[in-house]
Amino acid sequence: MDIKLVKNFEEGNYIPVNDQLLLQVVDANYRLGRFPGKKIFMLNPLTNERLEILPEIHKYNLANISYAAVPHNHILFTSASSINETQVEISYYRYDVSTGAYHIIHTTVADLTKLGNVLLLKAFVLDENYCIFDEITYSRENLSMGTHKMLLKEIQENKERLLKDSVIATSGIEKLIPLSGNLCIIKLGSPMLEELVFSDTAIQPFKQKEIIGIVNIKQFISELLLNQNNAFLEILDEGSEEITFPYIRQYDNDIVYSKVDVSKKIEEVIIYDYETKVKKVRLNSNITRISDLNHTYILNDTPYIIKNTDKNTRLINLNTQKTDIKLSGDVRIKFIRRDLIVTQHHVKKMFFMRKENYYIEVFRYPDMHHSIFKTRAKYKDCIAFFDDLLIFTN
Repeated sequence: MDIKLVKNFEEGNYIPVNDQLLLQVVDANYRLGRFPGKKIFMLNPLTNERLEILPEIHKYNLANISYAAVPHNHILFTSASSINETQVEISYYRYDVSTGAYHIIHTTVADLTKLGNVLLLKAFVLDENYCIFDEITYSRENLSMGTHKMLLKEIQENKERLLKDSVIATSGIEKLIPLSGNLCIIKLGSPMLEELVFSDTAIQPFKQKEIIGIVNIKQFISELLLNQNNAFLEILDEGSEEITFPYIRQYDNDIVYSKVDVSKKIEEVIIYDYETKVKKVRLNSNITRISDLNHTYILNDTPYIIKNTDKNTRLINLNTQKTDIKLSGDVRIKFIRRDLIVTQHHVKKMFFMRKENYYIEVFRYPDMHHSIFKTRAKYKDCIAFFDDLLIFTN
C-alpha cells in the first residue's frame, strides 16, 4: 500500500468515487435557513488537481446519501428552491463523473423547519439504474419510532414504486456499506441521528428492532421489483428493545460491529469474516456512556482497541486482553489499516523552541522502532484509497 501526503487540507468530507478520484465536499458562502451551502469537487489526490462540479447550482447537504458500490460512475447531490417561508422543493441531481452530464432524477417537498429534526431524508444508490429514496417522519412525542415513505426509482424509465408491507419499508435502511462484488452490509431499523439512541452521556433503550445482514444488491433489486414482501438478506444479528448496534465497519474481509445490551451494560464486539463465515466475539463490560464504547480496529487479522491517557497510548489485543504496544502520552495512534499504523507525535513548545511541532509517522506492524514514512505536519485525516493510504495535513 503506497502512502500519499495530501497537503493544505480543507475541512470537509472526502469520499472515494473510483481509483483516481475523490469526492470533496466543503462549505460554501451561502445558506438555506440553517443549512450551509456546499461546494463539491472532484479531486485527484495523486496530482492534487480538482474540478468543481456545477458551481452554478446551489448545493446543500439535505439528505444522507449512500452508495452500494465503490467505484461508481455517478454521484448524487441535493439542491433546493424556496416555495414559501418554510417549504422548499428539494431536487436530487445525478452527475456523471466521466462525461459531466447531469439531470434531476427525483424531487420532493419538505418543511425546512422539520428537516434534520423530525424529518430525515435518505437516498441509497443501488446501481447505475436504481435508487431508493426514503423520507422518515418522527413524532415529537416518540423520537425512537419513525414512519417511512420509501420509493424505489428506476432512473432510465423514470418510474417509481412505493415500497410497503415489508421489513425493508417498515424498519427502513439505516446503513449500506459496500463489500466486494455485488455484496453489501445492510443495517435496518435504526435512526440516522445518534441522539435518538444516546442522550448527552447515557445510552438509552431503543424501541425499534435493528437487523444487520448481508445482501446481494442485484438480487435485492430483483426481489423489490417482484414486490416480494421480504427481500432476501443473510441475517447476521438482530436487536431488541434492550439491544442496539451503535457502529458497524468493514475491514477487508471482516465486518466489525458493536452490540450493546443496555440493561446489562455490556458491549460485545463482533468480528465476522464474510468469506469464511467465522464469527468472533469479544466483551467490554460496564458500558454506561458513549465514550465507553470500544472502537475496534483490525491489525494483521487481530482485533485491537486503543486506550489513551495523559501518560501513554496503549494498543490492546482483544484476543489476549494484553497491551501489545505502549507509546508515550504525546504520541497518538490516528489510523490503522492492515499492517500499517499511523501515529502523530506532538512536541510541545519549549523555552528553546519557537513553536510546538507535530510529526506524522507510519509504521509497519510489528516493527514500531523504524517508521516507513515520516513528515513534520499536523495530522487531519486519513483514507484507505483503494491500494493507497492518503494522509491529509494542514
